[in-house]
Amino acid sequence: MYNEDWFYLLGEKTVRPLAVTGLVRQRPYDPFDRPIRARDQEFGDVLAEGVYWLLDERPEHGWSVAADRWHWERFLARRRNFIERVLRRVRESPETARFDRKDAEASLQAALGRLSRIEPEFCVAYLEAWLEDRIRWEKHLSGLPKHLPSFADAAEYLVGEGKPGLRWKHRVPDNL
Repeated sequence: MYNEDWFYLLGEKTVRPLAVTGLVRQRPYDPFDRPIRARDQEFGDVLAEGVYWLLDERPEHGWSVAADRWHWERFLARRRNFIERVLRRVRESPETARFDRKDAEASLQAALGRLSRIEPEFCVAYLEAWLEDRIRWEKHLSGLPKHLPSFADAAEYLVGEGKPGLRWKHRVPDNL
């Protein structure tokens, strides 16, 4: 799911602390280059932005308590209004804009199409399942030995005896 990294940062009432080392950069990209991306990322955008909106709006209650059907009804309407406002601005933008108007309009229409299929109940159910999974994972991690000799040993331990091993690729991104 797009924006899954935002969920890693979630505490109940605030964003969890995070260590910062080195430099992080966003590679340049055109957010409107592929309408299919806008469509595919809309659900992740809805969930992440809807939850983070709760952190800003009602942090004293905790986002998981407040992420109910009523919240998602309001947020989905707010999201639709936002995308429609951006779409109007794109259509009114001058021909000399720094983006391709046709691509931007197609991407925004794709996002609206996906948004129209997202129901408040699905948002609630998804987050409930995600929270249950997170609790199960944290419980599993708390039972792990504190010191394993290597990353490979830790990965093998996580999989469990008799199960197929994990496969991963460690890669340093270009230009870093």
